[in-house]
Amino acid sequence: FGVTIAIDSTSVKSHSNPNKKEISDKEAGFIAKDGISHKTWKWGYKLHMLADTTWELPLTCEVTLAKEADVTNLIPLIEKARKRFDWFKPWHILADKGYDASYNYKAIIDMSSIPIIKIREKSKGQRGRFTLDETGIPNCRAGIPLLLRGHNQKRGMLYVCPFRAKKVDCSLSHECTLKTVWIRPLWEYRQICSIPRDSDEWNAIYDNRTAIERVNSKLKEHRRLNTHCHRGLSKVRLHCLMSVLSLVATALAEANTGNLARVGACTRKVT
Repeated sequence: FGVTIAIDSTSVKSHSNPNKKEISDKEAGFIAKDGISHKTWKWGYKLHMLADTTWELPLTCEVTLAKEADVTNLIPLIEKARKRFDWFKPWHILADKGYDASYNYKAIIDMSSIPIIKIREKSKGQRGRFTLDETGIPNCRAGIPLLLRGHNQKRGMLYVCPFRAKKVDCSLSHECTLKTVWIRPLWEYRQICSIPRDSDEWNAIYDNRTAIERVNSKLKEHRRLNTHCHRGLSKVRLHCLMSVLSLVATALAEANTGNLARVGACTRKVT
């Protein structure tokens, strides 16, 4: 328990109609969710949760306004779990591309865990113009190590193309536009990982992230997370907490009876 954990957010609806001229819940907002074929919008709040992927049980959670970004809630949830549980030392922390930020990688690495986070396809930076080898040295598209030329506290380290510096010959000089590049060590946490990104091992671990989606589904379908009559952040937050506690209490009851096979279950046994 707690070896591999995942983080994700899900929408929690508000019991109000956003299409009316006078909205009864003025704290609620629209939440954009990427569907299979198109983007959908939900009206309500966000439930951010940290869950164990093996037993599919929540560890910590927080309910925020719809405008709160997912990326800023990873570190607070991790810190809450570390303060609450002395044993909390996960090997892997899984998240989708909504949590792709350099400070999240650094926070996970600083606690001696491995971040398994998808990179955004259109992410900021120089990705694609160079790669990092196992020692952290940037190489150009031709596989030639770039030359370090300087360092700046804010911008990072300045590397130059060895061909432009007239140090080596390059077979891709006619099509490569790289001359100089600033590399910030903090940003490169996104590319450096003890488990090579997109390797079979990396993908196998990342596949476990679907466990937290099943936890969200259990809360919505069997713990009334979406069937309520509450408005306002404080009331919705209390309702979400009761739903999560109900799920954990069910798991605890099964564990106390020695029925470990049903710890992750959330429905009643039919006799």
